[in-house]
Amino acid sequence: MLGLTEFDEEVFAKTVEKILTTDTDVLELHFYDGTVRTARIHYYNQAEKKYTDPHKKPFGYRWSKNGYVIVPKEAEAVRLIFQYYLDGLQITDISRKLESGGYGSVRGKISRKLIAYTLDSDFYLGVRRIKAQFSESGQEEVIENDHEPLVTQEMFDAVQVRRQAEYRRWKGRERNAKCDGHPRQHP
Repeated sequence: MLGLTEFDEEVFAKTVEKILTTDTDVLELHFYDGTVRTARIHYYNQAEKKYTDPHKKPFGYRWSKNGYVIVPKEAEAVRLIFQYYLDGLQITDISRKLESGGYGSVRGKISRKLIAYTLDSDFYLGVRRIKAQFSESGQEEVIENDHEPLVTQEMFDAVQVRRQAEYRRWKGRERNAKCDGHPRQHP
């Protein structure tokens, strides 16, 4: 609401005169310039918190006081995941190839789930999405270029084209399986 990328106590003190609360999840901020704005508080449950922590550890990076820092061996694996996928390998084959090359994650081997998440995440472009806790619209906040990207936009886009094509093929097979003539599959 203050137009800052991070909280600044001094700016807040000079800008916000008072905050009124009600018995609901709405805050009313009164600014010294006479402006009044409202914000809705979103309380996260434990399951949501797991996915909204702005400092979660994405594969290929670690968090430090200076922000996200690249973990070289993991970053190399991320780049290989994208390259192998563009070369036509399936996710299972990528997992095996990385494992045979000595790559691993914090939990051991690089799972198919981790590979799929990596391929779908724009975090590797240098973009971070945070679900806003204080937001009038409830929209997520997008922070760009606060960490070094591991893949190019062109590579990411090419991967997304293949991911979408595979998803459409998968949905088509699922639809065809329901229409294969099995008596229990007809209403």
